[in-house]
Amino acid sequence: VAKPAAEPPKKQPKKQPKKKQLKKKEPVVDAAATASSKPSGKSSTAVVTSQPGGRHFVRPRPGKNGGVPGALEGKRFVLTGTFPELGGGASLNIGKDRMKEMIEDFGGTVTGSVSGKTDYIVVGKEPGRKKVSEGEKRGIPLLGLMSLRKLLTGDDIAGDEPVRITHFSKGYGNKRIEY
Repeated sequence: VAKPAAEPPKKQPKKQPKKKQLKKKEPVVDAAATASSKPSGKSSTAVVTSQPGGRHFVRPRPGKNGGVPGALEGKRFVLTGTFPELGGGASLNIGKDRMKEMIEDFGGTVTGSVSGKTDYIVVGKEPGRKKVSEGEKRGIPLLGLMSLRKLLTGDDIAGDEPVRITHFSKGYGNKRIEY
């Protein structure tokens, strides 16, 4: 009687070294960006995101994080460019939607085009040349994100540096959608 062939010994799987779990660092909020907000140790509804140069943006809410309810009451805004500081990276809509929501939460109105009724143009990254030039022609102030935050917290923006635009959006150019 033939003996069945012996099974080769089973290899024990190698133990993987434990991966070090890095502690998630909490962002350090720049004091200049949060001049009127005080850390309370409680969780906040603020959106804190990094900005170039290590600065952070803390999204104020009416009555929270220094936000003054109704601070933009009766003011009309136009948005141009993208707002990755508010989320969505370079995505066009997520940051703009959040910016629009923030302005409306404080009583402001957001429209899609510059007119004689426009009070401010909020300029994001790679703004549209047409909206910026139309605003400049009409003498409408251009606001950056931090200047807008000052308005929301009731601070004066008279001494703020003017918005510096380094790149305009390439726009749609001659690209057409064929059906």
